[in-house]
Amino acid sequence: STQSTWGHSECLFFFAPCGTGTTTTTTATITTTMSLAWILPLVWIVGAFATDGPHLLVLKAVDTYETVAGQNVTITLTVFNIGQSPAYDVLLEDLAWPAEGVKEAEGPREQTFEKILPSSNATHIFTVTPLLPGEITTGPAKVTYHDEPQGQNAKVVFSNILPVLPVLTQAEYDKRNTKHFQEWAAFFIFGSIPIGIPAAAFFVAQKQLQEFGEKPKAS
Repeated sequence: STQSTWGHSECLFFFAPCGTGTTTTTTATITTTMSLAWILPLVWIVGAFATDGPHLLVLKAVDTYETVAGQNVTITLTVFNIGQSPAYDVLLEDLAWPAEGVKEAEGPREQTFEKILPSSNATHIFTVTPLLPGEITTGPAKVTYHDEPQGQNAKVVFSNILPVLPVLTQAEYDKRNTKHFQEWAAFFIFGSIPIGIPAAAFFVAQKQLQEFGEKPKAS
C-alpha cells in the first residue's frame, strides 16, 4: 500500500484516463458506465464544494477485463482525499466477492491507513484467482474514515462497481486473441494480390524498357 500527493489540477487529469466513476460521501454508487463527459465535471464540482473536512473518493480498477481460470487478477484500490483536512483511521475493505470460485492469491482484501492527507491518495493492491470458467460479479469497495484521530462519528464512501468479469478457459482465451491476427494476415495476403501483380508487371516492363534504351544503336 502506498500514498502519494498531487495538486488539484493533477487530480482532474488523473481521473481522465480511468473511465470509471466514484462515489461521494453518500452511499450512492456510480457505475463504470459513466462517460468522461460526466466524470470530469463531477470531480471538479465535488472538489470545488468540498467542506473544510476530509472528502474521500474511491477508485476500483482491474488489470484485465478478460481473464483465464487459474490465472491471477490484480485489483487496484485508490483512495483520493480532495478535502481540506486529513482523513484519519481509514479502513479500506473490498469484501464483496463471490464466496465460491474465487480465492485470495496475494495480499489482503482490506487495508488500514493511519491518515490520508489533503491532495493526496493511498493505494492498495491485491490479487485474486478465479478457479472456474464463467463470470465474476463483484460489488464496490467500502471505505470508513473519521475527521479526527480516534473520532466517534465515522463516514462511509463506496467505490465504483466493476463490470462483470468473464473467466475463460485457456483455449477460449487463445481463440479470441489469435482470431483477429489470423483474419488480418489473410486480409493482407489476399489484399496484396490485386495490387502486387500489376505492380510487379509494371516494374518488369519498366526494367525491360530501360534495358532496351541502353542497347547501342547500329551505325
